[in-house]
Amino acid sequence: MRNSLLSLGLACTLGLSAAHAQTPTWQWAAQTVNPTPTNESEARAREIVTDAAGNSYVGVGLQPRNGAASVRNFGSTTLSSTATSTSAAVAKLNAAGQWQWATLISVQNANDPTDNPAIFMGDIVVTPAGDIFIEGPVDDKATSIRIGTVTLNLTPNTQEERMFVARLNSSGQCIWITAVNGASSSGMVLNPVNGELVLAGSYSGGSVAFGSTTLPAPAVLDDDALFVARLSQAGQWTSALGVRTVGNGDVTGEDIAIGSQGQVAVSVGVQAGSVTLGSTTINASSIDKMVVAQLSPAGQWQWVAQSSGSSSSLDLADIEYDSNGNVWVMNDDNAGGQIGSLTLPANTIGFVGRISTTGQWNLAGAVTSSNGGRFAGGNNMAVDAQGNPVLIGSAEGQTGTAYAYSFGTRALSFTDRGAFVARFNTNGTWQYAIKGPTATSPNGNPQYTFNSLALDQAGNLLVSGNVFASTIPFGSSTVVGSYRDMFVAKLTNAGATLGVRQAAGTQPLALYPNPVAAGTAATLRLASPATSPQPVTLRNALGQTVRQTSIAAGRQEAAVATDGLAPGVYLLEAGLSRAQVVVQ
Repeated sequence: MRNSLLSLGLACTLGLSAAHAQTPTWQWAAQTVNPTPTNESEARAREIVTDAAGNSYVGVGLQPRNGAASVRNFGSTTLSSTATSTSAAVAKLNAAGQWQWATLISVQNANDPTDNPAIFMGDIVVTPAGDIFIEGPVDDKATSIRIGTVTLNLTPNTQEERMFVARLNSSGQCIWITAVNGASSSGMVLNPVNGELVLAGSYSGGSVAFGSTTLPAPAVLDDDALFVARLSQAGQWTSALGVRTVGNGDVTGEDIAIGSQGQVAVSVGVQAGSVTLGSTTINASSIDKMVVAQLSPAGQWQWVAQSSGSSSSLDLADIEYDSNGNVWVMNDDNAGGQIGSLTLPANTIGFVGRISTTGQWNLAGAVTSSNGGRFAGGNNMAVDAQGNPVLIGSAEGQTGTAYAYSFGTRALSFTDRGAFVARFNTNGTWQYAIKGPTATSPNGNPQYTFNSLALDQAGNLLVSGNVFASTIPFGSSTVVGSYRDMFVAKLTNAGATLGVRQAAGTQPLALYPNPVAAGTAATLRLASPATSPQPVTLRNALGQTVRQTSIAAGRQEAAVATDGLAPGVYLLEAGLSRAQVVVQ
C-alpha cells in the first residue's frame, strides 16, 4: 500500500478546479552516500511516504556484499549493517530534501552469528501526530530484532515466514516492536476512523496467532492462506480473519488499501483450488487468479472485482482508494483485454482501472506498445487530491530498436531500460507521460530505477529509487551512484491539488502567507470592504469548523489564527467566497 494523506475527505467540502496544466519539473534529489564505494555493498530503496508538512520517510535495505558491510551516510548520520547480516533503515527528509534522522533496523542470530540473518523493510505509515509505523519480513534464522535502543527477542519459528511491526516517534526513536511467527505481511495501512493499523498478507506451515486470535492452518500445510489483521497503536492485535482454499492451493493478500470510511480493499491472489469471499467464489483450477475484494469497516466481504472470462487474470502492481471511495488499480499486463464491460486495445501492456464503490469497473486507461515493449518492474501508483492516479515504473528498451510506448496520445520510447512518470485523469485521458532524467555512466550502461512514490498535499511527487554506477541530474541536484545506492527525488506539479470552486459572481479570497506555518496567523483580505459584519469560518478536512472570526463593517482584513491546528489543507469561507489554506 502506497500512503497518501490526500485521499481523505476534503474533496467533499471543496469543489474541483480546472484541469491541472503546469509542467512537472524535477526540483531536487537526496541520496545515501557510500564512504567506501568500491566494496560493492548495496543500499536498496523501499517504501516512501509523506506527511502533511511535506516531510518524507523512506525505507532502505542495507545489503552486505563479498564480506563487506553496507555503510551509508544519511546526511550527517552514518548507519551500517554487519558484514554477515542484512539490515534495514528508516529515514526522514524535510520538504527541502535534507536528511533529518535515520534509524537502523538490525537482526542477530545468537546461535550462529555468521549465518547471515536478514530483516527487510515493507510498508511505512505516518500518523497525523507524527508517529511512524513500519513493518516487514524477518527470516527464521534471526533470534532478535534491534531498532535504536529497543531489542525484541524472538521466539523460535518453525514455519519459515515471520513478520515484524514497530512504532517510532517523530524523532525516529523506537517505542515498541512486535513479531508474528508464520506470517508475512504484504501491506499496512492506517484506519482514518479509529487509528488502528490494518495489515494483509499470507501465512503457511500451520496455524498463526495474532494476539488472542488464532487462524487455522491451511488444508495443506505447505499452502498459503490469506490474513487481514488489525493492530492498535499500542501494539496489541485486536482482530484477525483468515481465508483458505478448498483443497490444495494458495490464497494470498498481495496489497492493501483503505478508504476514508475505514473500508479495506485487498488484492487477492489465488493459485489452484478455489476460495469464497462473501458471496463470490473464485475458481483458480485452470488459471491463477488475482482479484480485488473489499471488506466493510466491520470486516465483512462486500464485493469482488475480477477480470472477465475464465482464461484471464489481473496482474496488479498497486491498489489505492480515492476520496470518493473508488478503488484504482495498476495492472502490469493485458488481463485478456476485457475488464467488466470495458475493452482494452489489443496491444495493451498494462493499464490503470477504476472500480466503483459497489465493485464495478467503470474507467480504464491503457498503456500500449506497437513493437514489443513491456513493463520492467518498479510499477507503483498514488492518487492525487482530485482522484487522478499518478504512476511510476520502469519500461524495457533495446539498443538499436526503440521500444515505443503510448499513454493515450502521449508517446515515449526507450533504447534501454528506463523510468517514467505518468498521470491519468477521471475524464478518461492521459494528462502527461514523461521519461526520467537522462543518466550517464563511465561504463556506458547508465541505469536507475524508480521503486516507490508518494504525493504531498501540494501535488509534488516524492519518488524513491536505486542508482547503479551512474550519474543522474534531478533539477538542482545530481545523484551519483556506486554499485547500488538509493535516492529520493522530488517532482513538482506531478499531481492535481484540491481546488476551490467559487459561487457565480463572487471574488476569490486573498490570503497571505499561504502556506502558513502552524501557530502563526494568516491575513485574509476581501476584494472590497465589508458592507456589513462578515463571518469568517475555517473548516478542516471533514468539514468541521475549527476557527471562526468576523470582519467588521467597513473593514477589509482579518487575522486567521492557526494555533493548535495540525498541518494539512483547510477551507476558508467568507460569505460565498472561498480559499484553500495550507497549514505547515
